[in-house]
Amino acid sequence: MGQFRKAKDSREVKATLEFYDDLTRESDGTWQRAFGHMKRRANLDSEARLHKHLAQYLKMKYPGVRFTSNMEGERLAGAYVQGQRVSNLRSHRGIPDMMIFKRSGDYVGLAIELKKPGYNPYRKDGKLKADEHLREQKDYIDYLIVEGWYAGFGNDFEVLKKVIDNYMNSKF
Repeated sequence: MGQFRKAKDSREVKATLEFYDDLTRESDGTWQRAFGHMKRRANLDSEARLHKHLAQYLKMKYPGVRFTSNMEGERLAGAYVQGQRVSNLRSHRGIPDMMIFKRSGDYVGLAIELKKPGYNPYRKDGKLKADEHLREQKDYIDYLIVEGWYAGFGNDFEVLKKVIDNYMNSKF
C-alpha cells in the first residue's frame, strides 16, 4: 500500500512512511497527453497493467534511467517452467517487481514490490498478513533498505508515480 521505509544506518530500519496521507492526486499535463488512456484508475485493475503503465511512465518521463520490471511472479500461460528455471538461479525469493538503478540523495536505488490495485499486504493493525510469499518479499525489502535502497510495497499508480517523481528529484 505505498509503504516505503529507509534505514537509519546499516543496522537499523526506520519506521514505515505513509505516502497516502501526504500525497494529492495531481495530474502532470505531459503524462495526460502521452497516456490519455490511463486517466482513470479503473484501467489499472491488475498487477500486470500496473507493471506496464509504470514502465511506460518511466520510459517517457525519465528516458535515461535504467530499471527492470520483473513479472516472474505473474504465472503467464506457458511461462511456468521458464519462471521456475529463473527462480532457481537466484540467491533468495521475493525480489521486488520493479527496481530503478539510480542514486538519489542517500539512496542507491528505488525498489517497488507491486501489488494488485486495492490489495493491501498489511492487516488493519499494521502487521504483515500471514503469507509465506509476502514474508519473503518483506524480508527482501528489509534487506535492500539496510543496503541503502528506498524500498516498499505499492499498489496505486498515482501514488507510485508521485513516489518515483519525488525519488528522482531527491525529495526524500
